[in-house]
Amino acid sequence: MTALSVVGLGGCSASSDEVSPDPVVAANEAAYRAAMQKAADCTAEKGWQVEPLVREADGSWSFSMTSDKPLSDEDNDRQASDSMACIDKYVESTGVWTAYRKSMLLTGAQWDQAYGEFVKCLNDAGVSGVAVGDSVQKVTALIPQDGSAKAIEAQACVNEYRFRLFSD
Repeated sequence: MTALSVVGLGGCSASSDEVSPDPVVAANEAAYRAAMQKAADCTAEKGWQVEPLVREADGSWSFSMTSDKPLSDEDNDRQASDSMACIDKYVESTGVWTAYRKSMLLTGAQWDQAYGEFVKCLNDAGVSGVAVGDSVQKVTALIPQDGSAKAIEAQACVNEYRFRLFSD
């Protein structure tokens, strides 16, 4: 079986069923999840086998596509293009992802606490030098791109915290 994972404008990280207790975040997430379900349904209507939505640890929703047979490079490209067209139609162009993402941003004491946890997570993964005010791009640039276990662990830290800490 061949699988292609499509993330609805989020990232890839461990799955989580945790839903925010904040009613604004929860409402925005419900709208975003519904839009992602429409994108998954749209992709299925184009003839692709689509797996159920999965909530990622960073709060994004994703779906995977599978095939009973190996796909050619052309079919892989068409599958990716079809799914991204559906995501653009139902998620990206409607603004639901942006509204949800903005509602996840922490402020004040919650941000301070989460940023401390983020820096500790990175330090535990062997990444130092992260300063308050650094962009997610600057933080990511500090992570070695060597595929090592520590690099993977550090990227998981970024994936987990990025939508709660960074607006870029």
